[in-house]
Amino acid sequence: MPPSSPESAAATGLPAFDGTLPPPRVVVIETTRHCNLKCPTCLQFLAGTTVSGPHMKIDLFRKVAAEVFPHVDVFQPTVSGEPFMSKGFVEMVETAKQWGVRLDITTNGTFLDERRRALVLPVLSALWLSIDGATRETFEKLRLGAKFDKVMGYMRALRDEVAELPREERPLIGFSPVLTRDNVHELPTMVELAHELRADRVVASHVHADENDTYSKEVCLVWSQDLATEWIGRAAARAEALCMPLFIGPLDAHVARAAGAENVDGNALPAWSIHQDRVPPPPVVRPTEAAAQTRGAEGSWVPPPAAEVVAAAAPATSVWGCRYLWERPHIALDGAVTPCCVPGAPVLGNLTEERFQDVWNGEEFVRMRVGLVKKDPTDFCRGCQHIVEVEDPGLIAGYLQGRGLPV
Repeated sequence: MPPSSPESAAATGLPAFDGTLPPPRVVVIETTRHCNLKCPTCLQFLAGTTVSGPHMKIDLFRKVAAEVFPHVDVFQPTVSGEPFMSKGFVEMVETAKQWGVRLDITTNGTFLDERRRALVLPVLSALWLSIDGATRETFEKLRLGAKFDKVMGYMRALRDEVAELPREERPLIGFSPVLTRDNVHELPTMVELAHELRADRVVASHVHADENDTYSKEVCLVWSQDLATEWIGRAAARAEALCMPLFIGPLDAHVARAAGAENVDGNALPAWSIHQDRVPPPPVVRPTEAAAQTRGAEGSWVPPPAAEVVAAAAPATSVWGCRYLWERPHIALDGAVTPCCVPGAPVLGNLTEERFQDVWNGEEFVRMRVGLVKKDPTDFCRGCQHIVEVEDPGLIAGYLQGRGLPV
């Protein structure tokens, strides 16, 4: 059992947290880099990969799925391309269904016709619409190649279909705008549009510029903080009035540096969080019998602690954590495993040569987790918005797996 208070770790002689974890809850797999749009701030479009791709080879996907799907609840296909363009996407969905794994999809919405909605809806955990404008003019300027009315029609149809499902089977439907100087003034209207379409949540982030692209750097809101503060404040007021869950990530040091801003310490713009208590729970995950049998056969992924670390545990009243390092790894289309999809993330292993289980609790992942709980992150992680300070004893116990803080 996890300790009931942070002090009890030392009092009961628990071993120190060594960075090893059970399987993650979510896996992100880069199934393709192809996309049908030409969004002017998209890193993949600027790099040319939305046209050239490639796709993940289906044999590699099958290997990854066999190792990971028996243990996870949710599979998120590519976040660096359009998932519905993934080669072999139907097989990927059917494979997830065989293991009882649900899908978390971020899409530009242009492929959400009736046939594809019918394919994913039975296994959908969440669907996020990449929407960078609430008017036809702005949307079609920033999502070049998409048609506003067509995408909104698809979203209304999806929302109606979701409403017909039993409550415990309904996926979350969300808006996921990327904020820039050219669209932040429409954020209040995006909140209103999400409310009209009965979306469950709006989660906005700041553009991550390409260091070699002048436009994406210029439109980053690190250079327009007064403008951002004004319109984000107005959006927050609309969300409050409409009881619409709204989360806006901070503009952190990573984003600021990518836009060319120097000497940004901490967040240039803060996070905003409105009505998160109104976000409905995700649909129920029901692992299949095959998944349950595999989990039982493989046993625990966490090795028993070495005797010498038992005395190395210290009381923990505060730790740092990260949901990506703990429960949401990223697997690139060439098999490279990184802790997240943030540009420049370190490669911690490769599934063309290693088992996922061995990478997940391998030396590099373990080192990053131990350093983070001790508030000594790797250079890559320093200044990242996804680092959270945890002071609640129950949450600390979860991050430390019921163990003590390593010294």
